Amino acid sequence: MAITKLTPLEQVFATHYRARWHTDLCAQLRARGVPATAVAEIAEKIIVELARHQAEELRTALPAKVRDAVLGHRESLGWMLPAKRPGESREERVARYRERRGRLIEAADRASASILGSGKGIRIVAPKT
Repeated sequence: MAITKLTPLEQVFATHYRARWHTDLCAQLRARGVPATAVAEIAEKIIVELARHQAEELRTALPAKVRDAVLGHRESLGWMLPAKRPGESREERVARYRERRGRLIEAADRASASILGSGKGIRIVAPKT
């Protein structure tokens, strides 16, 4: 699928959070005829819920200094490979990345379901022609 040009509002949103999957989501929704304002609202609600979910998870799992560093880091959004651990192979890093990305996608699905109230999350449907 070709990536459609993002509106200025969508571009600000995508740039601010620096998360590729949000840009992809916006582009997919725009390609299917969803108005730009609706796309921006959906994407913003998802990132707010996702960030809240991650913040709660990090608050309980990490000491304060580490938590503060990680909360502001792009890696926490799930699209970069995690930092290499001593003695870890690239395959193990990729496996950790895929596991974390799966958790983020599940969290986004739960967030979108609660936002839309449908219990099914966001369903991207091509317009009938």
